[in-house]
Amino acid sequence: MHGNSEMVRTLQQMRDKMYRLSRRLHRIHPERLSLNAQQHRAIVDAIREGEIDKWRRSMQAHLAWGRAFTLDPNGRMGGDWQRLTVAAG
Repeated sequence: MHGNSEMVRTLQQMRDKMYRLSRRLHRIHPERLSLNAQQHRAIVDAIREGEIDKWRRSMQAHLAWGRAFTLDPNGRMGGDWQRLTVAAG
């Protein structure tokens, strides 16, 4: 961060906050862990295979899934994070 201590501190706080949120959501929805791991595996496999389009689609689907799950883990706003797992796989 080129010596920018404020930026380093801010990013560390964001990382810590995301870690706490992730742990809480994993406790509430433990099934998310295996789905998350499957998505990460698909992303890594696409990178290893040099499949840029497959990587892009897998990554976009994973980010959409994570956003939907994080913002509305119980589907109260009509979001369906489980449906998004199909697109990511």
